[in-house]
Amino acid sequence: MNLRNIPSYNVGLDIGTGSVGWAVTDENGNLCHFKNRPTWGSRIFPSANTAAETRLKRGQRRRYDRRRQRLDLLQSLFDGEMTKVDPEFFIRLRQSKLRVEDREEGHREYRYPFFNSSDFTERMYYQSYPTIYHLCKHLIESDQQEDLRLIYLAFHNIVKTRGNFLYQDTPSLSAKDASMSEAIEELLNALVLWADAAYDFEIDEVDSEKLRKVFEDSSLTRAEKKDEALKVLTLEDKKIAKELINAVLGYKANFNTIFKIEAEKSAFSFDNDEQREAFIASVPDEGMALYEALQKAYSAYILMDIIEDANGKSVSYSMVAKFNKYGEDLKTLKDLVKEYCPTKYSEFFRGEHYDAPYQKDYDKSKAKGYTKYNEVRGAKYDDFKKEVENLFKDTAAISDSRYKEMMTKFANGKFLRRLKTSDNGSIPFQLHLEEMNAIIDAQERFYPFLSEIRHKLNSLVTFRIPYYVGPLTQKSAALDASGKPRFAWSKRQEGKEGEKIYPWNWEDIIDKGASAREFIQRMTGTCTYLYGEPVLPKCSLLYEKFCVLNELNGARWSQDNDKWYRFDAEDRLSIYEELFERYKSVSFKKLEDWLKQRGETFHTLKVVKVKESLSLNLVPIIFSKSF
Repeated sequence: MNLRNIPSYNVGLDIGTGSVGWAVTDENGNLCHFKNRPTWGSRIFPSANTAAETRLKRGQRRRYDRRRQRLDLLQSLFDGEMTKVDPEFFIRLRQSKLRVEDREEGHREYRYPFFNSSDFTERMYYQSYPTIYHLCKHLIESDQQEDLRLIYLAFHNIVKTRGNFLYQDTPSLSAKDASMSEAIEELLNALVLWADAAYDFEIDEVDSEKLRKVFEDSSLTRAEKKDEALKVLTLEDKKIAKELINAVLGYKANFNTIFKIEAEKSAFSFDNDEQREAFIASVPDEGMALYEALQKAYSAYILMDIIEDANGKSVSYSMVAKFNKYGEDLKTLKDLVKEYCPTKYSEFFRGEHYDAPYQKDYDKSKAKGYTKYNEVRGAKYDDFKKEVENLFKDTAAISDSRYKEMMTKFANGKFLRRLKTSDNGSIPFQLHLEEMNAIIDAQERFYPFLSEIRHKLNSLVTFRIPYYVGPLTQKSAALDASGKPRFAWSKRQEGKEGEKIYPWNWEDIIDKGASAREFIQRMTGTCTYLYGEPVLPKCSLLYEKFCVLNELNGARWSQDNDKWYRFDAEDRLSIYEELFERYKSVSFKKLEDWLKQRGETFHTLKVVKVKESLSLNLVPIIFSKSF
């Protein structure tokens, strides 16, 4: 029927994320026509993308900006005393990346950014301290007055790479007592809760101490640890157990298998910082605790390797020992190449030969072997391992005990392992703080100002803004339609609105209680039943009690498998008070025993699974089961 001749018609829309379909019909559902064409069609457009990538980059920018601010504050704390020693020191540091002609007028005539005096040059510095860890170790052990510039450089590195905050609830953590015990316990607890919420089965008790010993056993290779850990972590679904162990040991793990989702880019290892952060947006709310526990267990595992050579001392001692091992490993590799494949030595360790006199003509992208691993940024450790295997393939080296030991170390990721890797992100801030305070203890008698500013220096390492406080300033915050800041809500103490915030005084200026209340209130919606009233939190006791009673309202039981009965209001309330308030989880067996105690005999009980979780160990889980 022609659309022009219809007094009334219906328009149907099928709205999707990447298209809109439409059709026009008359009142009887017949398709109309307009200009001899059917009145239906679709419009296709690009689907909207989530803000995950933008959020990730914004987070990186903020981290870099906060790092620059910490270093600026560190310089300001040292500025007065440093002026007495070397007035140009901080100027040279700020201009270290500039060409001579780009430097400030009057601050151009110097060769090195650190040390230019005749009695101590930059070349002498690097000969004495090949890495920053050598410098920190020296300052901790020294009982003499050291150059203030050396102290600053050590603190600069500590403040710049201050470590993670996975153990922020353990402020006294030290390299002497770091272990995987806490991380393993937290992982197993999170796994139990996730299994209850997502997999509909209970996990048998796992021996956490035995699992810890497997992970910390240095005599096992990483592959052997994986096999032994799978024997301890016995789950109904072996695929899930395998992926969990892979994640902890640093292998590539498929997190879709663990969390029962279908997210993109779900297979990665935790040493990939970008993928690890990007995947957070895909983790179910109920599984966030497990994801965080896996990260913590992985960090604890890597930390065990980092501090294994510390001998009860700080991180720098372990790093210096690893530096020395690196030299020994390199000598072993060179000896093997010279002995078993001498014709490939130059290609493997030096690369292609160039007659040009200038180093700029050397193309690192064409490098091979150790040269590529050592010189090319982003060269992968596993690729280098494969090149070494191919180098000695079909040679007598495979029967050499040195070669076998080398490949065992390769399997554990410990042969020629660089000091500066993503593994260092597993070091908690407490271990860096431990070194800072050890240096202050050794040098404060020579530099009294270090004692005076100790708490400020410590705050540069320990300072972290709680999530519920948010950005500390609202000056440049983006505004919403009503003119209020979109992503800033912090509240200041009365009378301190104009004071400048530093890491060491922010708690005196920011009202954490008011900020936390504002954080919750700005996200609280209104109830759809009681107009204008705020909604209850999903995990509040009152709402969870409603969920439990609501689920019990649909539960039924039978004595003869024929006639079914519902629990009356008194029974539902008794079940809640006598079972859910007493036990962490409520199984079919507990409910069966409860009915028997009341004198009820039955053959079948039909219940549904309660999805929500109660706080304070009130976890309502009733397994569906029938007889």
